Amino acid sequence: MTVVSALLLAVLLAGLLAAGTAVVLRAGRGDGDADGVRDGALALGLPVGLLLLAFPGWVASAVGGAHFGVVIALGGVAVVAALALCGKELGVFRGRRSFAAVLLLAALFAFFLWLRLGWGDARQTEKPMDLAVLSALLVTPRLPLEDPWLAGTAFPYYHFGTYLLALPFRLAGIAPGVSYNLVAALVAALAGAAAFGVVRLRGGGPALAVAASLLLTLAGTWDGARQLLGGSLASVDLWASSRRVAHTITEWPLFTLWLGDLHPHAVALPILLALAALAGRFASGAGFLLDAALLAALLSANPWDLPAALLLLGAGAFVSRPFLPAFLRALSTAAVALPLLVPALLGARPELQGLRGVAARTTSPEAVLHFGGLLLVPALAVGIALLRSRDDAEESFLYANLYPAAGVFLAILTGRPVLGLGAAFLLALLHLLPALRGALRAGFFLAAAGRARDDSRARRREGPVR
Repeated sequence: MTVVSALLLAVLLAGLLAAGTAVVLRAGRGDGDADGVRDGALALGLPVGLLLLAFPGWVASAVGGAHFGVVIALGGVAVVAALALCGKELGVFRGRRSFAAVLLLAALFAFFLWLRLGWGDARQTEKPMDLAVLSALLVTPRLPLEDPWLAGTAFPYYHFGTYLLALPFRLAGIAPGVSYNLVAALVAALAGAAAFGVVRLRGGGPALAVAASLLLTLAGTWDGARQLLGGSLASVDLWASSRRVAHTITEWPLFTLWLGDLHPHAVALPILLALAALAGRFASGAGFLLDAALLAALLSANPWDLPAALLLLGAGAFVSRPFLPAFLRALSTAAVALPLLVPALLGARPELQGLRGVAARTTSPEAVLHFGGLLLVPALAVGIALLRSRDDAEESFLYANLYPAAGVFLAILTGRPVLGLGAAFLLALLHLLPALRGALRAGFFLAAAGRARDDSRARRREGPVR
């Protein structure tokens, strides 16, 4: 990579960051939490800017295809238009030193790029497939993308997320081998910055937002602690932890981002977090359209995220609206997203191998070692909510003990502790939902969305379609 191409890439990313930040600020104009919106917009600016560059040409390619020059031209017009129409919103940063999100983005990019320097080879695991897709997108003369392995046929796998990230690297003229590791580091940085944006846009403070970003990108599972207690830091094996539950893939963000596979579930992570931050957050028309674009982008990048996407959509709508307006907001957002989904819906897809039950079950040690830390927070939240669910102290105490007791009884009866406790959690949640206020109800939906996405990854294996 030459100095010129590196500088050009930096300028492109800075321009996309500015355009995306301006769009989010326009959507949140007049919001009561001005500081949170400013920080959140900066944190989500680059993913939104990439969508501005990518979506116009992507949608145009659904009608008879599009030359890549047209794709770039349409995207460039969208970015310039966003800056022209919303650029004045960037004036909120004048005289303020609220650039923590950008510093976090740069620091995470540098850290994960440093990790890639020690493991830059793209010939292990399923990286050859990911490199083939990225390379094809960096040189293809037109969209839809042709199959890198079978000339003359459409590529039968969802690749919008890689297309999104490939555009600035193509414009900067960076070779595929170099682009691969830069994109892998950029995905981690975008995910960490988006986590910061989720917290700031949902009312959390800057310190909590930084903690969320670092936990998402750098924290492990309890299996790492188990290995550490049984040996040393040098003996910790991330791969073993990623297969903690028998017959499943139980990856978590640090493993995925460190490994550097540019699979759909990985490159879609920043979009998923952007949707978590913005879904239903702003009542403005710009906010509504932004929600629809993020929903379409997420499902185009990784259709397996459909359950999580719908839960996030519902959670965001429920935060500040009664049930009927929230339902209508979510439904209309999904309807507006449909036209943007046309290229993905018309594109070739892998043949469905059918749906079948999973005979294997998660044991108690497996559940604790992989999910234990994640399950503790919603379990405490449910317990506190049950205690506060009734005015009468005796009645509240009864419900707070009834559901855990029912879970223990079911666990003993079936011999499956995870099933028993999970069923108790679900029953307690169903009991609480009608009485919960919007924000707390949305919190449980957000927790369910996280579990839905984790399950979608744990029960499948992504790889080459042939």
